[in-house]
Amino acid sequence: NVVVGDNESTNLTVIIVAGNQGQGVGGQGALMESQGLYARGGQVKLGGTTLTNLSVSLFSSDLTELTVPVSLVVTAGTTFAQFDLSLVDDAIQDGGQLVFVRASTPGFGDGTNTLLVLDNELHHFGFSTNLVRTSSVPFNITVTARAIDNRVITDFYQPLSLSAAGMLGPIGLQSANPVSLTRGGWSGNVTLLNPDTNV
Repeated sequence: NVVVGDNESTNLTVIIVAGNQGQGVGGQGALMESQGLYARGGQVKLGGTTLTNLSVSLFSSDLTELTVPVSLVVTAGTTFAQFDLSLVDDAIQDGGQLVFVRASTPGFGDGTNTLLVLDNELHHFGFSTNLVRTSSVPFNITVTARAIDNRVITDFYQPLSLSAAGMLGPIGLQSANPVSLTRGGWSGNVTLLNPDTNV
């Protein structure tokens, strides 16, 4: 007798289709919590084609950050099925939270993947410029909106009013253009009108 073994993997694979917003680690998917519903943002893949409909259970490790459907069905004759990611926009300053998504079904090894859910609660503004400047001479400054873990909040769109102060008190400040953050950042030229230290 000759036994022919099947070389297709019996492990499930969870794929997070969500685009990386440049703030994950090692290519890890990252989404801002304010995104809400990310349609077909996840996928469960089989090692081969299923001959019958296959029901797969889904699980999120943190329902306060991300919810997924309870289950999905990989239909007969296919190798994968997609599912929606629902991000929870809370008002808590908790920084980026790593969530595990797991898929399981009898007869198959579990599949797991992770998604970094980014915080969109403003904690502070970051400023980038050279430390020594001359009064009445324009210089460039970059302002970024940041969460409690210091990540840039890429969905922050808001006008701001800049002010300055030093050892002697408030300092006059002029901006060449209106200050309005787009995708969490703004860069432009400003001028300090009075000399001072520790500005």
